[in-house]
Amino acid sequence: MSSDYTLASEEHSSIGWPLQAFVLGDFTSAGACELHLDRENSEFGLLYRLEPSAAVMAQFADNDGPVFFHAAWALAACHRSNGTCKKVTILLPNCQVDLEFMHHEYAQTFLATLKSLATNAFTVYEVTVNVAFQRKDFDMVKMGYRAHANPAWGVVSDPMTTSINRLWKTGEWSDFMVIAGNRTFNVHKSVLCPRSQYFANACKGGFKESVTGHIKLEEDGATIETLLAEMYNVVNSVTGSIYTNFALKPDIEKEFVMHTLLKLFIACDKYHLECIKARAAEAFIDRLQLVHDPLAIVDLASTIFNDCPESDLGLRTSIIGYVEARMPAIRKDEGARAEFLQCELVMPAHLDRFSEMVEKGALQITTQSSSLLLTTPPVSPTKPRRTIAMNLRSRGA
Repeated sequence: MSSDYTLASEEHSSIGWPLQAFVLGDFTSAGACELHLDRENSEFGLLYRLEPSAAVMAQFADNDGPVFFHAAWALAACHRSNGTCKKVTILLPNCQVDLEFMHHEYAQTFLATLKSLATNAFTVYEVTVNVAFQRKDFDMVKMGYRAHANPAWGVVSDPMTTSINRLWKTGEWSDFMVIAGNRTFNVHKSVLCPRSQYFANACKGGFKESVTGHIKLEEDGATIETLLAEMYNVVNSVTGSIYTNFALKPDIEKEFVMHTLLKLFIACDKYHLECIKARAAEAFIDRLQLVHDPLAIVDLASTIFNDCPESDLGLRTSIIGYVEARMPAIRKDEGARAEFLQCELVMPAHLDRFSEMVEKGALQITTQSSSLLLTTPPVSPTKPRRTIAMNLRSRGA
């Protein structure tokens, strides 16, 4: 199996499965591609690789919308676990997705991941040998592989989570204020204090914040707004869907989001919000391969090595690996090259990684995987007659 892809068992790395083909309704992938997991939002998106680590989002031809699906949309799946089958079909509410993986183990690990993220009604069917499963016209519904439950267009929310969401959006019953920059946020001690010892201490008797009813934080308003939204379990533009909120954005907007994620990570470390800190790290790592601007990559590396805490949940390893993969582009960009040479902490880390790769013979990976790379963003050869538009969202606690 190729070393360019990370399976779900590896810690602090993005998760993706190389595909030979992806078919959704009338959409067919153009060449080798990757099914990428947005861990924060339980969504699977189709990416094309331009370089060993850089990728672009696959898009529908009729409206340029991103090609992706949410785990909660999956009603059932078909697979043949005979040790050689590389195909998985997934039944969604109004269509079927056909996936042909590069290796049968990828099919199995993907299916296990999907099953862990899907609803309880999700069913996996074992396709018997007498069924022509490998045929391109295999149809789950016609063959009797149906959902056990009625198709659900919405994700059932936890009533408690919904109530907390409402408190954040309305500010109703607020009993405390958080001030950051020129922003003031009406919050609730019952939400903040159980989640953060920092806020719990601030609200206790004996501290001035417990008397004044507010606390002023050093971070900027955008960072604290994202932090509080995460504490209230509210979907936001920073950690929201990679495929609808990030992948197709201009480079400058992507860089802003990535730096906000790093600020969020640092703030969570300061305020003892370990769960949100872990989600921020995952969100950053999952988006990294979609950042193409060489100067932005160097800026992000500099921020991580200079500002992030030692317990970085894989951020340094991920960014230095990406710097290594994108080094040809960094060398060609005058501004990026100049800034890279001035990064006192990034340069030694880059050289250490390069030496380690030479010792392990890992530099051969790029050559071995060259058949998976595309020089330009591909266009689907068949224009879909319709676009699957299912705007569901679910968030874990």
